[in-house]
Amino acid sequence: MWDTLSCWPKTAAGKESYIPCPHKHQGIDFTKNATRKCSENGTWAEKANYNGCLNPPHQVPEDNLRRLTAKTSILYVGYSLSTISLLISLFIFRYFRSLHCVRTLIHCNLMLTFVFRNILFIIFSCILGEVHRRPWMCKLMMTFFHYFTTSSFFWMFVEGLYLYFMIVHAMRHNKIKFIYCIIIGWVAPTPFLILWIILKKLYEDTHCWLPVQLSAYDAVLYTPVITILCVNLIFFLNVLCVLICQLRRTEESLQYKKAFRASGILIPLLGINYLLFIVNPGSTPASKEVFSYIIAFLQATQGLFLAILYCFMNSDVRAALAKKVRDHMETRSVTTKCTYGSPSLQKSTHEDYHLVSLRMARVSPGDQDSVSPQWDAEETLCIDLKEKSVQ
Repeated sequence: MWDTLSCWPKTAAGKESYIPCPHKHQGIDFTKNATRKCSENGTWAEKANYNGCLNPPHQVPEDNLRRLTAKTSILYVGYSLSTISLLISLFIFRYFRSLHCVRTLIHCNLMLTFVFRNILFIIFSCILGEVHRRPWMCKLMMTFFHYFTTSSFFWMFVEGLYLYFMIVHAMRHNKIKFIYCIIIGWVAPTPFLILWIILKKLYEDTHCWLPVQLSAYDAVLYTPVITILCVNLIFFLNVLCVLICQLRRTEESLQYKKAFRASGILIPLLGINYLLFIVNPGSTPASKEVFSYIIAFLQATQGLFLAILYCFMNSDVRAALAKKVRDHMETRSVTTKCTYGSPSLQKSTHEDYHLVSLRMARVSPGDQDSVSPQWDAEETLCIDLKEKSVQ
């Protein structure tokens, strides 16, 4: 049962269900439980009781609960849309051979990290009650969630590195081996994650390793992430300078328009948007609330923007899809002409097709000019296809 804030497990009639309080929200103590009554007739109570989720427990203001529900809905809707769009993009990239290259392989691996992270978040949120009773499961899921999150930033670094060599050092980008990209994207985050696990186990083995607030031990994961974002910013500025220099021959208005468009496309790919919100700029509760909404939106929809910009709007992808549709329509057209195109070809026996061929062969030389060459070619092709199908 989903109440826009938590997933409630199956509960016997007349019993009360307990689940951990929703995590990833400020002011919520997820070590405590929320409750919801399942009535005797098997229906849930109209509202769940989240009063005990705040520390110290007190009545939750209606506005706070509404904001909490809205933020959770943003995360679920964003992660769901991102996952669906990313899976479609991965299918397109792998289905069409014309799209197979190092650049699309890097895109696919980055998209995979987002897919795994999104699915883990949705599953974890829906089985909070189960993982709360099994701490090892909770810690395992949080470990994989942090791994795929960190790995996504390492793949953003690979994207920036490949783009830098392709634009700034065009003669060297072909020398980049994809195996090096695999090592950077999937293997490099592992030492940081292992060190984080050891520190958590030894010094902060509480709360299922959920990040109530950032500690010194969490810096093991966030330090390489911030470093990658800063390096990607350098790549971004270098690429943008090269593009602007190449566009100087065009009109000034068109030049700035293309540069702005290029920067807008590169920002989600390289994760530059995260640099804008590393530190909360607000000092008032309202500004902090707006900041948390922006972070939730950017985190949940980054995969969606990647799929739109680098798959659905990609000219190579659209050309491959158009060619596939065109080939399919041409095949259907030929099949339709062979089956329904001429009344003389409606008979379905092998002998009838030979009679048609003989009749066409008996056309006198004087009448050959009156016969359409296009009709002859199409009819002959249809006869050949029909004979093969009968045989």
